[in-house]
Amino acid sequence: AWQAGVLGYAALGLHWGYPWDFLFNFHNAQFAAGILVAWIVVHRSIPWPRAVAATGAVLFFGLGLDWGVPIAGRPMLVGLAAASGLIIAGLATAERAGAVRTPQFLATLGAASYAIYLVHYPAQLVVIKVLLAIGARAWLHPLAAFAVVVAASIGAGLVLHFAFEQPILRWGHAAIRSRRPRGKNGGGV
Repeated sequence: AWQAGVLGYAALGLHWGYPWDFLFNFHNAQFAAGILVAWIVVHRSIPWPRAVAATGAVLFFGLGLDWGVPIAGRPMLVGLAAASGLIIAGLATAERAGAVRTPQFLATLGAASYAIYLVHYPAQLVVIKVLLAIGARAWLHPLAAFAVVVAASIGAGLVLHFAFEQPILRWGHAAIRSRRPRGKNGGGV
């Protein structure tokens, strides 16, 4: 329903201000793309996964170059989402086949990505206000301030992931398992 709202909001050109412009921003359509890629990786075979990932990378970086052709807004977003989907589908398929290994810190960030997404914006606002309140403009280089804001946002997302998301998911999975019908031998059906 949310994705239908995102597409409808964009198609109708609506702008109702915060929080609607934030909740129904067209960037959120990338969640549907991510869900589609996850389904494809699990349920379909992707031939030459490394070539698929490489194609996505070339497309992604190619869209970022200035070719003198104005591509912006939604067409650029759709192109970047498609390129990202190819990268993720190719690498995830290669990982499942044992052809590539994901470093643990990246796997952790991937597992926490939704929690990071949920809290990154409010975390950024808080950290920026704190930096301004302590007069960081006078002594902290802008790139260092950016690094602090990014690190704090990721840190807040990791806290949310480990303190809330993982326990809730464990509880939910246990509740689902306990409600499954059992076969004659006591195992699952």
